[in-house]
Amino acid sequence: MLAQLGRRTTQERILRRVELLPSCGDASEEGCSIRLACVLHVHGIPATIYEAEPSAEARTQGGQLDIHQHNGQLALEAAGLTDEFRAIIHVGGAASRILDQHRTMLLDEPDDGTDGRPEVLRGDVRRILLDSLPDDTIQWGHKVTDASPLGDGRHELTFADGSTVTTSILVGGDGAWSKIRPLLSGAKPKYVGTVFIENIVHTYVQLNRSSEWIAGINFTDAVVA
Repeated sequence: MLAQLGRRTTQERILRRVELLPSCGDASEEGCSIRLACVLHVHGIPATIYEAEPSAEARTQGGQLDIHQHNGQLALEAAGLTDEFRAIIHVGGAASRILDQHRTMLLDEPDDGTDGRPEVLRGDVRRILLDSLPDDTIQWGHKVTDASPLGDGRHELTFADGSTVTTSILVGGDGAWSKIRPLLSGAKPKYVGTVFIENIVHTYVQLNRSSEWIAGINFTDAVVA
């Protein structure tokens, strides 16, 4: 489908400009909107990303991300970034161990490079995506507070600073508390009672705790957290 969008006749008939809202936080498919913008750029289709964060350096990007052959790697290939992706693979990073609360080993799965989902640092994959886009593609500091349909597929976005923009095609990838999802669905995120906490050595701890217990943790205090 993305390849078809690159055909001039389809581009002239359907697309003038694509407006994208990037994924916020650490989603399983990191930078979905940025990847889409890269693919559109390869095919000569302009797009604008409205990003809530003030800059690319505003925060760290979390830990590792596994890029699967059947989706993530295909998107990077479509964006012409396969070589850049291979250069940032964390060799051995896909190794997994599962321990119970008594530190008994339940699973030990080494990384032999054949599982088709190599690990990369989120910051690295975001960097190669950003580097491949024109400088004016991302509008930093544009936090969307509302999205209103205008008809004929157009929408008006309202930002936290009160400014607005009208889109011809809108793609929402703005995380769990999306301002775009209500245009399509009344579904809302709901805490299911389980949380995973990752530490600096890429160890994940699974906890079954109430939302009140989680909310009571001061994650800005390294000793307490």
